[in-house]
Amino acid sequence: MKYISISLIILSASCNGQHEKNKKMNRQTNEKISSFNIFNDGGMNINFEKFITDNKERIRSEVNKYGYKVPDTNTFYDKIKFYYNWDIKDYTNIIVLENDMFPVVIKDYNLIYVENSDGEEIDGQLISNYNKFIFYDDNPALAWLKLRHPYLLDDLVSVYGFTENNDILKFVFSRTNFESKSVLIELLFQDHETKLKLREKMVKKLREIKFNNEISTDYGVVVGADVYSNFSDLIQEIRKKPNDFQKSDYQIAFLLNEIILSGIRGIVDEDLDENPDYIKVLQNNNYYGFERLKNYLEHEYSNSLSYNSKYKINDSDGYTNLRKEKNTSSEILQKISTGSEVQVLDNSGDWWLVQTKEGKKGYVYKTKIKAESFQ
Repeated sequence: MKYISISLIILSASCNGQHEKNKKMNRQTNEKISSFNIFNDGGMNINFEKFITDNKERIRSEVNKYGYKVPDTNTFYDKIKFYYNWDIKDYTNIIVLENDMFPVVIKDYNLIYVENSDGEEIDGQLISNYNKFIFYDDNPALAWLKLRHPYLLDDLVSVYGFTENNDILKFVFSRTNFESKSVLIELLFQDHETKLKLREKMVKKLREIKFNNEISTDYGVVVGADVYSNFSDLIQEIRKKPNDFQKSDYQIAFLLNEIILSGIRGIVDEDLDENPDYIKVLQNNNYYGFERLKNYLEHEYSNSLSYNSKYKINDSDGYTNLRKEKNTSSEILQKISTGSEVQVLDNSGDWWLVQTKEGKKGYVYKTKIKAESFQ
């Protein structure tokens, strides 16, 4: 009888163990797998689940050398949601958060794995500092990342759209090439349901942090021409591929309004001159609630700038200087030969904002520009 009892206990334990195993298998079956966990690009193929599984102990060992303290699970989940806008609760143990391979979340260690730009695997100091910054808001760790691995902070803003820390945004904006259309698109748009959606908060943060929330109340004063004049490239991209963008008409209105807030009339005039039907779209939608844009179109817009005149450089010296700012001591961006045609983006004030045929934007004194009618 004793043998039978022991057998029953063994059988019961075996059944319970199998039951728990089945529950675990069912739970794992129901867990989501990140679409980025397997990376394929040309001849490179990386299975991150296998890589992390094979190297977990080494990763933990290297991180422990730098005194990293693992956060509690709630903090771990909440901070990942805060910084990356990912809710990882229903995902498998290993989660790659983006298509560029890193960062990788390891749930059972409450740790994020990153690699440095040199491709060195399992850099304990980097992983430790990155996790201290993310989970503990550690300022020395943030300073270390700025100095050693700033691209990780760039990714946090441009890839994940993080806007909740002005210090980080100021740092990233200082490194951003706002003259590049591709860089602007990556920073100001995010993939959303197979289309690009404007990060409106990022645009507002850009004005707040880079330009102290300054707006132009006088069209003779331009705010942030080196940034907002390049919004015209974004508008052209949306007009060229409207199906690639979510609510394309609204996004154009949003960007036009930002350009007007910066006092750059010429870009808005030219866009509306070339797309007169869009004015009706704005009117039918009450200008999408953008009061400054509405006021400009109803009281100040005139479609004479783009179609009635073309503009050429006229300087007795044979050339004139394209300046970065509105003064003669400002940096020279380009020498423009007399007779060269330029596009006038804003003709208010003594210094006109122009774009050369080479694509450079800057200021030229108004007496150096001659308008020629071509009606």
